Amino acid sequence: MIAMDHLCCAGCGNPWSVPIMSLATLRHSWLSRITSCAGFLALAVTPMPAQAKARPRAPKAPISLPVGACINLGNHLDMARGGEIRSNRLTPADFARIKAAGFETVRLPVNWSSHSASTPPYAIDTAWLARVDQVVDGALDAGLKVILNSHNFDPVNEDPAAAAPWLAAVWQQLGDHYATRPRSRLWFEIENEPNHALTNANLMATFAPALAAIRRHNPDRPVIIGGEHWSGVDSLATLNLPADPQVWPTFHYYDPFDFTHQGASWVSLPRRLAARSDRTATGNAWRRTWRKCAPTACAPARSR
Repeated sequence: MIAMDHLCCAGCGNPWSVPIMSLATLRHSWLSRITSCAGFLALAVTPMPAQAKARPRAPKAPISLPVGACINLGNHLDMARGGEIRSNRLTPADFARIKAAGFETVRLPVNWSSHSASTPPYAIDTAWLARVDQVVDGALDAGLKVILNSHNFDPVNEDPAAAAPWLAAVWQQLGDHYATRPRSRLWFEIENEPNHALTNANLMATFAPALAAIRRHNPDRPVIIGGEHWSGVDSLATLNLPADPQVWPTFHYYDPFDFTHQGASWVSLPRRLAARSDRTATGNAWRRTWRKCAPTACAPARSR
């Protein structure tokens, strides 16, 4: 597998992708994996002890998920309430254009809480799942990889313990349903941007049933998990991941906020970056951002 050396905006209304630093640079700085379709993916591998080299070698673990250039397909299947906007439906032609533009992966946010029962057995609406199938398979048929997530599952952010069985049941259905899709090209993300009551202190206890449900029929399918506070980069410091080689951490990074969210209708910004002084201030913020996001020892811990 290759290392992903691109950035993918996973939470913005207008996704984009730009190159970032190479894996060679990262390998010298990090001793564990860190992945993101909203930040970046990289993995530094600790060298094997000399005495271990004579032993039979186990299959090599991937140095990263091969995400490559990735685009987030927001505002399609992830609406906070209701279904898909009919005038904005994704079609096979869209995926053909995405592939032709050089993208390798799409991140597909999906609202499952609005399309599943809120009481046991938490059944997913069959018509909604059929529509998601059309989109997932359309992307796969175009030669793209897909990150399928749960998006805007508000109950799990408001009351994690109470909503954990619901989230797990949804992922059990999805894991069973997609078990035959190629694990090398369809990956799962348990929930987008944990926030409010869902913190790193209770995150893995909340997500563990969902991960176990996925693993019933997907023992080695990559699963992506982000930390608290909307998966900000600082959440990695206390994100304690399970001892599962195919669980991959993610982070979302939007600074300078005034730049990345200019024009966004859901935030109120103090300025529009019109004046030269605004642009200078933003440039300085970018430099601070780069220094902060340069590889450090902020990789999440992993349970033993």
